[in-house]
Amino acid sequence: MTNINWQITGIFFTIITLFGITVIIFLLYQIFLNKFLKGKFKIKKDNAILYSFLIALTGLLGSLFFSEIAKYDPCNLCWYQRIFMYPLVIIFFIAYKNKYSKIFRYTIPLTIIGGTIAIFQYLLQMAPSIFSNSTLCSTGSCSQFFIIEMGFITIPFMSLIAFIGITLISFISLKKNK
Repeated sequence: MTNINWQITGIFFTIITLFGITVIIFLLYQIFLNKFLKGKFKIKKDNAILYSFLIALTGLLGSLFFSEIAKYDPCNLCWYQRIFMYPLVIIFFIAYKNKYSKIFRYTIPLTIIGGTIAIFQYLLQMAPSIFSNSTLCSTGSCSQFFIIEMGFITIPFMSLIAFIGITLISFISLKKNK
């Protein structure tokens, strides 16, 4: 791929991330101001599982693109985030096929732990002086910027947006069961 193609790929993932931020703002509005919406914006269980599956699948394909095609060497924290993202693809796929709507109580721990790791790595990138003695990474560099778009969108930030999106969809879906 040429340098222009890499730039287009970076812009593509940036647009997906910005869309994710917009969806997260909407979901937060849905969670905290639902009493004012009077049920006008509802996410059906099947759709919630499908949306979560698509977010997790995008995270999986994006991480594989960056490591296998772009040849970015994933650090330890990237691998830990993958450990919590990759199973979500399989879990949500099976839940969607079997119409198992109670899956969210099992996926929330994965998304919260994965999101916490993403926050830590993002802080490591954006404020490296806080963690100057960190020896977490034996391969790759946990603080290295492979992508930095708009001054704040990095690969760990993209991961964080995915984890937050799935977590919020999960909480909305669980809230409907009560």
